Amino acid sequence: MKNFYKRLIYKNGYILIIAAWFYTLSFVVGNYFNYNNTPLEVKNTLEKFLHVQEKGFENLTNNLSVFTTLVDEHADKSALNLYNSPSGIFIYKMAKDSSLKHIFWSRFDMEVFPEELSYRDGSYFVEHTNGSYELIKKTIRLDSNTFIAAGMIPVKSKYFFENKYLKNTFIADKNISKYYDISADGGIPVVNSKGEKLFYIDKIDPDAKPRMPLSEGILKAIAVIFCLLFLNYFILDVTERKGFKTGFLLLVASLLIVRGLSYFVPFPFFFRQFELFNPAIYASSALHPSLGALMINSLLTLWITKFIRYRYDYNLYTEGDRKKNLILSYLFFTGFIIFSFFVFSIIRSLVVDSGIPFNVINFFELNKYTAAAFFIVAVLILIYYNLTYILMQPANQMGIPLWQKLAIASTLSIIILFGFTNTISIYVQVGMMVWLIGYIIFVHYKINDLESRLIRSPYFLFWVIFFSFSATFLLKESDVLEEKKVKNIAENLSYKSINTDENLLTLSIEELNTFFYKKDFYRFKDSLQNRFIKDSLYVNNFSAYLNNFDIGIYTFNSAEEPLFNNNDLSKADLDSVINKSLEISIRDLFYNESDSGTNAFIYRNEFVSNDKDSAGYLYLTITPKEYMDNNLYLQLLAETDNIETLANNYYIAIYKDRRIVHESTDYDFPDTIDPSPFPVEELVVVPDFNGNQYWYNAGNNKMIVIVKRNGVLFEFIAMFSYLLGFCMVSILLINLLYFLIESRFRKKAIVQKVQLSMRTQVYTAIIFVSLFSFVLIGGSTISFFVLNFEKENVNRLHSVINRFIKEIEFDARIIFGLDKPVPSQEEFNEFITAEIMRMASVSNENINYYDTSGKIVTTSQPYIYNRKILSSQMHPVAYNQMRVNFKKDFYQNEQIGSFRFLSGYAPLQLRGVDMGYLNIPFLNSQSQLNKNISSFITIIIILTALVFLLAGVLSVFLTQRILNSFSVLKDRMKMINIGKENEEVYWEKNDELGALINEYNRMVRKLDASVQQLAKTEREGAWQEMARQVAHEIKNPLTPMKLNLQFLQRLVDNGDESSKELSKKIADSLIEQIDQLALIAGDFGQFANIGNVRLEEFHISEVLDSLVKMYSVESDYEIVYKKSGKDLIYFDKSQTTRLFTNLIKNAIEASSAEENNSIEIIMQDYGENVVVSVHDYGMGIDEEKAKRIFVPNFTTKSSGTGLGLAISKGIVENAKGRIWFESIPRVGTTFYVSLPLVKQ
Repeated sequence: MKNFYKRLIYKNGYILIIAAWFYTLSFVVGNYFNYNNTPLEVKNTLEKFLHVQEKGFENLTNNLSVFTTLVDEHADKSALNLYNSPSGIFIYKMAKDSSLKHIFWSRFDMEVFPEELSYRDGSYFVEHTNGSYELIKKTIRLDSNTFIAAGMIPVKSKYFFENKYLKNTFIADKNISKYYDISADGGIPVVNSKGEKLFYIDKIDPDAKPRMPLSEGILKAIAVIFCLLFLNYFILDVTERKGFKTGFLLLVASLLIVRGLSYFVPFPFFFRQFELFNPAIYASSALHPSLGALMINSLLTLWITKFIRYRYDYNLYTEGDRKKNLILSYLFFTGFIIFSFFVFSIIRSLVVDSGIPFNVINFFELNKYTAAAFFIVAVLILIYYNLTYILMQPANQMGIPLWQKLAIASTLSIIILFGFTNTISIYVQVGMMVWLIGYIIFVHYKINDLESRLIRSPYFLFWVIFFSFSATFLLKESDVLEEKKVKNIAENLSYKSINTDENLLTLSIEELNTFFYKKDFYRFKDSLQNRFIKDSLYVNNFSAYLNNFDIGIYTFNSAEEPLFNNNDLSKADLDSVINKSLEISIRDLFYNESDSGTNAFIYRNEFVSNDKDSAGYLYLTITPKEYMDNNLYLQLLAETDNIETLANNYYIAIYKDRRIVHESTDYDFPDTIDPSPFPVEELVVVPDFNGNQYWYNAGNNKMIVIVKRNGVLFEFIAMFSYLLGFCMVSILLINLLYFLIESRFRKKAIVQKVQLSMRTQVYTAIIFVSLFSFVLIGGSTISFFVLNFEKENVNRLHSVINRFIKEIEFDARIIFGLDKPVPSQEEFNEFITAEIMRMASVSNENINYYDTSGKIVTTSQPYIYNRKILSSQMHPVAYNQMRVNFKKDFYQNEQIGSFRFLSGYAPLQLRGVDMGYLNIPFLNSQSQLNKNISSFITIIIILTALVFLLAGVLSVFLTQRILNSFSVLKDRMKMINIGKENEEVYWEKNDELGALINEYNRMVRKLDASVQQLAKTEREGAWQEMARQVAHEIKNPLTPMKLNLQFLQRLVDNGDESSKELSKKIADSLIEQIDQLALIAGDFGQFANIGNVRLEEFHISEVLDSLVKMYSVESDYEIVYKKSGKDLIYFDKSQTTRLFTNLIKNAIEASSAEENNSIEIIMQDYGENVVVSVHDYGMGIDEEKAKRIFVPNFTTKSSGTGLGLAISKGIVENAKGRIWFESIPRVGTTFYVSLPLVKQ
């Protein structure tokens, strides 16, 4: 036993060696990456990056020709390729009064502070609002001019908050930020190329263990896979030798031990360090604490089910104790019902207990976890398919009736659904039970269709579609994340959304209060001063939010009369609104919700004079705008997906006092609704054919109704298409892996097993062509989308910029006409600021304006610049194109952090002179493109699934048609027989198959002619052989007869006296020879008349009894005769007698009287046949003679015709029986005759 297992280990030991090799390699790779994470290696990485950048700065400033180009304000710098460097180059020209003019910069996301320019030449570590830098200051004298060159080498980005676009990371290596940070309290020093200390780094958490590198994890996973591969081959060999039970127990025990250890110890490694094993993504139970754990458990379960499916002998249920097998069958069927609901719950949990995105309408929302979830569903489908056969086949074999199965299934379903799953809606519960009952009915009648592997099943397409459709139903009906998302939208559309707006307004209102304590109200009483102050309020306090709010400023004097307001709203009107509003946390700020459902803020401030009398009143109306995609602040600084972005996927209606006050324009909402019985702040789902309606009672007689833009049917089809595709690919990959494992990765075995049927070839060809076509068309169309979309965006941006330029230049010509002096830069900047604020408020566009030196003058989004996310300088590439190349307009893709967008620039002129440069970033370009591509990909996937289904049906139809035609040929070929007339096949069509059939018909005609010729030849040959054999056999006795007669005649002629006595002897000899001739004639007669039978029922024992008695008397041999069981047959009795006469006679003649003169005859029935054996103790038959023992005319004796056994074989075959023998040389021979019994 020990040697057996040792041999198996040695047999597959090479696999363990490979596993050990990969595991060792993983340690090498891990140590390498861990070394890279050590403080010393992190220090080296940072210093190497800094030194390279420092060298680049030095080379740049020391190269006279390059530096001359940089300081030449009219030279094109694009050829220097400085704009893509991570470091920034900043050059200033010193005037005679020591003032500095900024003449060159290579980046617009960093800047040099003015006080830093006064540093001595050298290297400094500086902390800016948006990051940490190494500042290199260098004074350079060229000709008679003095320049200051500053290099800003980024060390680490540091934004005031982080999101998916803005990340605080080390520039040299993003991974360093996970473990290290810049330290102010000491640590490991990082020095520049001159050895000067710049800063220190230290571990964020000294006790934290470094994460395993992905490459190390992959190598260890490969090592584990090879160990499992060794276990698989080992168990298969054990099963082949020791049986299924031993192999099964060994497999289950091994997997339970290994998997159990991984739950409690980091074996083979710590899973939680990988995102796939993060409980925040998925966790349903202790058994499945993560998505990765569920995937591993599913794959191991699939392994076990495949082992049972293809290694267990299901025929055992038809043998042994029927009662015991029947009980097991009921238990297995019950287990199948329980396992079905277990699978249902797992699929539901992928949605209910996870944060996995399943919004298949938006392709870019899906991620690797979605793919992992779909893969798990495919594995569960394979498991369920296997267990259906494993657990239901015994019930079918034991003949359990369908009504009992349905009774068990219904009872268990009710107990499980209504007793243990209270979180499932009644509709889903009933749907699960109905599905399961229908599935059981189908499998009851089609269980044999599950015998083959799913990939090889002729119903493969049906099963994959069926299971994918069912899984889609579970996933969509369980989509609680959709309800959470809708509720979040509804809450933000209700009163709760004012908190977000409050936070945005807090800073501006506080600054507004400070502003009015410092300014005198009397200035509002002058029209020019009134307009100037209001414009200043727009610019200084609300310019950052003009894209988010509509701002209205109203002033009234002490008599409550309006002071140059833009509309007819009176103070009484505004006070009336305030009296209906709610005062919130900000002093003098009120929140009001109008009858139209619009949220608004109202600010009121009363001014008093020095004698504490009322001087006047100021009111602000602040109304949040509808969301616009083109908003840099909202898109760049949003921590999560903006609520308005999410709302774009829905139709929304708001009802106030049961009347509609707001609705989406492209959905038919009712004007009024019935009184709502729904509880406050609860979401109620109302099923609808076009899509579920979500009703949210926000309180205060306000109801919000939300409907998904894409209907339920479209989403269901999209989900089904995704799932069908993933299931197909996953099943193919799993079966490919199983095929390789089964063939032990041997080329010869793989080639032998890769034998694709015609059905598979046609199916594969159609599917491949369909998929290839869609990939080609889809890829080409998406490329066209991208190119066309970029072109349209540039055209749209060009149109917007031109419109703004024309509008501003028109206003400028009015204000600064030809009859007026040329305005100063300050005057023009004041004008342009007011213009931009006005246009930004009206158009909801982001607008920036730079002067001719490239410095920001005004912007509709100062928050970006105030927070130093961007510097105050224009993008250097755009500035170079505008200032040096004099482009009329310029468009390029720009990037802030990882946020990319299209940006356009155009010069603003007055009287033919460039006054500055207008810039408009077009921010919704990428999001809109992604939306279009996502919609197209969804449609492509749906169409691919549809074409896939049609191609599957078409391939089945085509192959069935072709194979049916071949089946006709196959059946006709089966019927071809030399002994009868063969029919030709009639085919009307003149196609490839018709040519094949013509050749078949020609072959049939040739075959018939050949058969006739062969029959003639055989007859002639048979007669010739018969004549030769008869002549030979007759010639043997005739020769002595002739000699005897000639001898007798000579004696008579000679008158010999002994002739009389000799005549008697010769007569006896002649009689003996004549008897021999009669015997020969009889043998040939019997052989010729084998086919002539007279059928009757009789007992073989009657024949054997008479023969045993006869030969017991006539011979000296002892005949041992035993009989038992049935022996009634239906055949020719005389031929049966002749059969056993020949066998007994041969046994007597073959026996050796000197050793054992007995013969054994045993008759025994074996079910449907009776077997008679005749055993002798002769010399036996050697192998050479045994091959020809039943050939006519072959004999092992010195005399005889050699027809006895040939006749015996012919008799047995005519009786539909079988004759054979077993012989041991020098021991004896046994002839067996098996004849069919008469069926009672």
